[in-house]
Amino acid sequence: MVKSLLTLILVLFVFSVSCFAQTIANLQRQVNSINAGVAMSVCVTPTGQIAAGFSNGKIKFFELETLQQVGPELEHDDTIACISVSHNGEYLASGAGDGTVIIWNLQTGEKVHLLTDHTMTVKAIAFSPDDEYLATGSYDKTIKIWRVKDGQLITTLTGHKDWVSSLAFSLDGVYLFSGSLDATIRVWDLKSNKNIKTILGHGLAVYSIVVFPDGKRFASGSLDRTIKIWEIGSWKQLNLLTGHTEAVTSLIVSSDSRYLISSS
Repeated sequence: MVKSLLTLILVLFVFSVSCFAQTIANLQRQVNSINAGVAMSVCVTPTGQIAAGFSNGKIKFFELETLQQVGPELEHDDTIACISVSHNGEYLASGAGDGTVIIWNLQTGEKVHLLTDHTMTVKAIAFSPDDEYLATGSYDKTIKIWRVKDGQLITTLTGHKDWVSSLAFSLDGVYLFSGSLDATIRVWDLKSNKNIKTILGHGLAVYSIVVFPDGKRFASGSLDRTIKIWEIGSWKQLNLLTGHTEAVTSLIVSSDSRYLISSS
């Protein structure tokens, strides 16, 4: 729960530095009062609500300012491992420990599609910039690309030698970046669905990837306790950030691309 809370706190920190300390206290009390198990994954919706997925399979929503629970509760049959909200705020996608993915209508709480092609826990999930596609990464070492409107499986990307733990699309939708416990970052060309570059810059598992809003760079965080920044296109390492004493599990970039915030 602590790592997921840190991720959410960092999101809130980007939005409002002044309420940082109060948010930590309020959020801790609110989550403790829910009694819904451990918070496994959190994100903020375009409408300013917090979505949180829990170890008991439930997904709950909270107002950003008051942290009061709102809206319908969604539920999987197994632990929620990851959640993501579409950029237009229409859908929420969730991956679970039983290998299933559900695409939900955020307005009604209805289940739109149940996706069952993964054979193990779905740990990473991301919508494409135009919200037409959903990428999912699993402990089964595969990445799957789905069409959101009908739930159709478009392709399966293989190549990682261990769990797929993080996913991010480039802002133009041309590339998909995947991080894995095999310590690699793979760059996938989504026109050809081919792995065009394998980056070997980390010594241990890659847990987090985030693309900068300027569209020119992405950052990766690893079990090796480092953060590396890469140039999109040349795939050259631009910077190495150190300081964490444990694995870097979450990364967030401010909207002006000036600040990179990390949790560990």
